[in-house]
Amino acid sequence: MKRFLSVSHRLLVAALMLTCFATARAQFTPSETVVGDPSFGCLGLEFSPDMKWLVWTQQGLTKTSWLCSVNPDTGDLVPANGRPNGQNGQPFPIPNIPPRGNPQWGQDSTGWFIIAIADDGRLVQVRPGTLGTNGNWLVDPVITYPAVPVNATRQYPFAARLPERAASYVIYEQLANGTGAAGIYWVDLADPNLTERVVTAPSGYTMPPTLENIAATIYRWFPGLPIFTYAAVKQPGGSVKMAQLDVSAPTPTPFAINAATDNVSFHTDDFPSVNFGRRTLIGGITSTASARYYLQDPVTKLTSTLANLTVTPAMSALASPQFASSFEPFEWNGRVHAAFQIIDGGDPLQAVPSEIWLTSLSDALLQTDTSLLRRINTATSLQRRDPEYFLGTTKAWVYYYAKPSGTLFTIYRAETGLPNRQTAATLGLTLQGFQGTAAQLQMTGAPTQYGVLQSSDDLVTWTDRLTTLFGSNALPFSDANAATFPRRFYRMRTP
Repeated sequence: MKRFLSVSHRLLVAALMLTCFATARAQFTPSETVVGDPSFGCLGLEFSPDMKWLVWTQQGLTKTSWLCSVNPDTGDLVPANGRPNGQNGQPFPIPNIPPRGNPQWGQDSTGWFIIAIADDGRLVQVRPGTLGTNGNWLVDPVITYPAVPVNATRQYPFAARLPERAASYVIYEQLANGTGAAGIYWVDLADPNLTERVVTAPSGYTMPPTLENIAATIYRWFPGLPIFTYAAVKQPGGSVKMAQLDVSAPTPTPFAINAATDNVSFHTDDFPSVNFGRRTLIGGITSTASARYYLQDPVTKLTSTLANLTVTPAMSALASPQFASSFEPFEWNGRVHAAFQIIDGGDPLQAVPSEIWLTSLSDALLQTDTSLLRRINTATSLQRRDPEYFLGTTKAWVYYYAKPSGTLFTIYRAETGLPNRQTAATLGLTLQGFQGTAAQLQMTGAPTQYGVLQSSDDLVTWTDRLTTLFGSNALPFSDANAATFPRRFYRMRTP
């Protein structure tokens, strides 16, 4: 909903939507549902960040992945079996993608795409087509193979999400002579030679001796940035810390991002994110059922602790809950939440029971809020892996793949119990006048609601100016030098 305000030499635009976080939580009963076709096993799934697509890897020797959609109202796969037919009426898989091919989502100026690694080690890039209402392709997805050299030891790719760039960047592991040791490499898809560049450790650190161990390897991009984080071993002592690399810099240089006061000796599966405009990271601590949520300083690049969380044995149905990992942070109704898994006995590579959990981390102002911490799967003992959130029209769900012992993994969907996405609520945004060149705005909203004030000079590019929590009174905002621009627009949105 938009409200247009006309003033003598300014047009102020208020797009007024806000949501309210329920202060009193209803009784929650875990519920999980099998989705898709359980006769086709699943060993990995990833939603596109725009919540339009799901790519999942079929379990078994077929080395096949599938691209489908999800109904945002019901959470069901489209088509229901998750395997669309192509324009020729036959099933349209993404072929020759082994489990280590690990399809992931990237973004460039053309749109969202899947990056994966084929059985022979080539990079695979897949752009979605047009899916019909019957769940089959009206226009087939486009599969291409960027011309990096064939290398069968290449695995686990991740692509950057850079909508302003014509081509993205990709990072991946590469085994060394089949010994289990590995290196991390990155390529620029805009580079006509697709030169592979090796990732090194910051000064005073070394790379982990083996990168196939999830506890010491996972590398991921900050959403919307050409920067990825990875693990590095501090010397002397051997503690596993966090590092990052900005591949867009004239001379990309590794940088250790842990503050000197950080006492974690072993970081596990750290996940970088951008929450309400600020860079954050969350990861497990020393293979335990504990984790830490960090905020990164935009100037020093060092991290500080925002929140700590721990799943105690008394809270879990597992005999020995350990290895908090696979964190998936997301924003919902003015809060940051995260889904994650814990493993019985702590080894994610073993066939042991595990649980999927949901926690709150902070509010829209990035003030700590860990009041929510609960298991969202049922009491049935299953191997559960790799939670992924899906934000529907009104509900937030968490998906993962799970199985009883001795059967195929199947896609599951769990209820989160989070309050439904709220309908639009009208806020007030008025121009009070000018003091010199500064526009004086007044914002109003219902108590306990969050709002984000944005400004723009062209109605295309919007910049966050303020995130605020409303109380009982109107809130002022002064935009210095607003009158010096030919025109300036304002709007408010939900966080």
